[in-house]
Amino acid sequence: MMDDLEQVNEYSDEEDDIQASSTATIRQTKLLESVSLASSLSSEKSTKKREQGLRTLFKAITQYATGNIGREIIENSLQENILPICFNGLKGGASPAEQYASCRVLEATAVLLGANQDDYAEEIKQKLIRVVKVTQRAPQVRAAALRALSMAFFVCTADVSSADVVLDLCEQVCATEFRNEVVPPSLRAVALDCWALLSTTIDDTYLAGNDVPGNGDGRGLIILPLLSDCLNSTNLDLRCAAGECVALIHEARLDLGMDKGDEGENLNASDRRYRRGTFVL
Repeated sequence: MMDDLEQVNEYSDEEDDIQASSTATIRQTKLLESVSLASSLSSEKSTKKREQGLRTLFKAITQYATGNIGREIIENSLQENILPICFNGLKGGASPAEQYASCRVLEATAVLLGANQDDYAEEIKQKLIRVVKVTQRAPQVRAAALRALSMAFFVCTADVSSADVVLDLCEQVCATEFRNEVVPPSLRAVALDCWALLSTTIDDTYLAGNDVPGNGDGRGLIILPLLSDCLNSTNLDLRCAAGECVALIHEARLDLGMDKGDEGENLNASDRRYRRGTFVL
């Protein structure tokens, strides 16, 4: 009886392995087909068809590019297929939908490639910065470009100085005006979300410290008045994004020991927890 059960289990394991192998093969086939399709999009005259091709590529990257093989396929397709069609889709003559789709593909690619991909981050950097800065572009497109740029520098590179450039851009775009144009609240909220993400990559001192040598006050302290204004906005997304930034700055201050008690001593974790909920009379 036991021998029969063992044989059944062995057959079951073999079937599972076959099914898993078959699923992986199907995914790789679909991924290769999507990448191959992308190679012809640059010569496609219809912006609608180019957008549809980018949507298909985005789905392939996020659903079919699994494991090391999927990552290698995407990495090997960057220069010939993925980047050319995305850069073409970012041009001014493309429809907003195509521009948006291009940004999403670049964002998904950054996540898939992972760490130690500084060249990728630098290659897409200037093109995405240009999209963010052009105020005539649709707010959704500029927001998607900023997300893609931030994700690339968050995931693909550990170069803090390069991330500083993106943080600077986030701080400019989250202001009420940029290049003498009113910034839509939705775009300001995305800029603050990206700022919050990238702020986790810098040292607490440069985020929330006072009189940082060579820098003055930390980034977070400098934009506190702006965050205060955002917290009073009627836009829910903008208020939430600003609240998250304030929380990150506050945590950094606590980690630096900047929250002092009445005697000038650092408060312990318990004291800080209760102090946050105390009524101020």
